[in-house]
Amino acid sequence: MGLGQRDYRNPRYITWRKAVYKRDGYKCRWPGCKCNSKKINAHHIKKWATHPLMRFIVSNGITLCWEHHESVRGKEDLYERFFHEILCQDLIKKIEELEKEHNDKDDSI
Repeated sequence: MGLGQRDYRNPRYITWRKAVYKRDGYKCRWPGCKCNSKKINAHHIKKWATHPLMRFIVSNGITLCWEHHESVRGKEDLYERFFHEILCQDLIKKIEELEKEHNDKDDSI
């Protein structure tokens, strides 16, 4: 296998892909995507070939349906910020949920 090529059977790759899917609820994260397809891809936000140290970092992945994955192919650099903003919004929501839980506990004391 050549430099930069993926081995889709690599246990680290499989673990990474499953973690990205799980975090994203096994659905395309493209805003407004209504695809019901089971054909999803774990897309590397920073390219696999040029960022080898980020290949298996879950925050460097986002789940896309086949159609959206194909639409960004070859234009990854243009979409990097867009995908990071989607993931940042998820973190903000989680923080807000944790703050609400914490405040609810404080109110019950």
